[in-house]
Amino acid sequence: MATAKKRRHRALLLFLIPVVLLAAGFGLPRISLCPRCFSTDTAPIQYGYFPPDAQAIANHQVYPGGCEVELSAPTRHCFNCKNEFGLTLLPVYSIAAAVLSALVLAITFAVIFIVKKIRSRRNMHA
Repeated sequence: MATAKKRRHRALLLFLIPVVLLAAGFGLPRISLCPRCFSTDTAPIQYGYFPPDAQAIANHQVYPGGCEVELSAPTRHCFNCKNEFGLTLLPVYSIAAAVLSALVLAITFAVIFIVKKIRSRRNMHA
């Protein structure tokens, strides 16, 4: 009976780890829809002083945005309706998302560690 319980708990933990990782944002495809026409034919706007990659622009992988980046500059370009959207405050969001992901991951592994400790103490007393 104890082995069946262990298998159930192990299966639950093996199920929870990918769920937590997916909830934290790992492994999810990033699809950006245009808010005007709802097209998925969008690309990140690349700012900076560099020669544009014609192949990447032709394949709609990137869109040249120019040399100057302002705080209100858009981050995505829609090739369907030529709309530019998104915020440039993405680095702050990325740092917060990374910290939150690391926190969720740390809590998950802490719970796994605590469950294993409790089980080992129960086995010692039994």
